[in-house]
Amino acid sequence: MDKFLNRCSVNGLINELSEVENEKKFELATVNPVLVLGPPATRSSGTSLSIIRAILLREWPALPPLYMNVCDVRDVARAHMECMTNPDAAGQRHLVYSQYLTIPEMAEIMRKEFKSQGYDPVSRVIPMAVMWLLSWFSKEHNVRYKTLTQPMPFDNSRLRNVLKIEPTDGGKSIIDMIYGMIEIGLISKTPQYKGPSN
Repeated sequence: MDKFLNRCSVNGLINELSEVENEKKFELATVNPVLVLGPPATRSSGTSLSIIRAILLREWPALPPLYMNVCDVRDVARAHMECMTNPDAAGQRHLVYSQYLTIPEMAEIMRKEFKSQGYDPVSRVIPMAVMWLLSWFSKEHNVRYKTLTQPMPFDNSRLRNVLKIEPTDGGKSIIDMIYGMIEIGLISKTPQYKGPSN
């Protein structure tokens, strides 16, 4: 049992890998994205799709004033390709991160682009005092209040400097994501829908 637990630990794994013959070793680089936005490739629903849809279609009664760290799915794809082909990427974890946005800021981005096209994103914001009060009665809300009600920017210098990827603006990711969801039928077209301008 002790041997198994040792193998499961990071140090145990490193020690075990150091004993592997050189010709049997392989390089490893990891890609760690935050909340992934951008055009969907399939109709499968995930966390980010659900959040964006709920805001745009008023499935939530009000917006929690939470900060979300976001990145673009196209940057995630590029990061995977770079990690496979760029020798400087080996042995590192690469954080794919564009910026942080509050959920109300995300709704405002949607409103500017899609209000004239017949969509009316949620605009009411839950007061911070209510968020604080909820944190006393729910463990889930307590975690959110402590971790998501203030910005937590991440260091994406390895993404920029090693993988040579300039992160996509979060606003563009949101807009492209919604157009993509509409075009593949995850969100219904309104009579005023014009489609992407570019």
